Amino acid sequence: AGSVVTGADKPRPEHRRYGRLGLQLAFVLVFVAVGAIAVANVVAAETVFAEAQDVLHHQEADEARATAQGAAVTFRPVNWARALEPVFAVAQGSGTKLIVRDAAGRTVRASPGYRTFPSGPRLTEPVRVGGRLVGSATMKFDDHGIGALIGHFVAQRWRARLISAGFGVLYALIVAFFVAPLIAAPIDRLLMTARARGAGRPQSRVGKVRGLGDLRELA
Repeated sequence: AGSVVTGADKPRPEHRRYGRLGLQLAFVLVFVAVGAIAVANVVAAETVFAEAQDVLHHQEADEARATAQGAAVTFRPVNWARALEPVFAVAQGSGTKLIVRDAAGRTVRASPGYRTFPSGPRLTEPVRVGGRLVGSATMKFDDHGIGALIGHFVAQRWRARLISAGFGVLYALIVAFFVAPLIAAPIDRLLMTARARGAGRPQSRVGKVRGLGDLRELA
């Protein structure tokens, strides 16, 4: 004798592509991706900033030494201030302020606005002629000139990192869209089926599932 299977008693697979577990897994994938990108960007930013600052300091030191050498070339016991005109023109063009003093510390010539120039790095180099100290050249730097170039470079690097972070998040979402169901869907359907059978629907089945081999075997 056989039993008749009615429509209500036919096995009915419980199916849902994305369950709570799948959404949690997708969130974890995105969170890990965002965290990895953030850590990588912070480390890279600190490294690049330190390197940029080192380059900036070397450039400022080189400019200060070159200015002192220019002041030495133009040195005159009389009318030195007028002979310094090309040296001050170069300093003005580079966005710095300059003051040249004689061996006694008296001001020979100073850039307009030197005293009120925004505080920043200040480098002083001796001015020597034939090995004899004849004065000093002090340069003030701010965030213009060389500093502006470094700042623009760092800003562009941050823009590139933000764009890469956006692509990284998008990639994580795409991966989660395809990977999460393969891992979470079989387990989620097991849970749904167990709950349905526990609620009095014995016809509920897991059904055929896609996913990793161990999870298919478990289902």
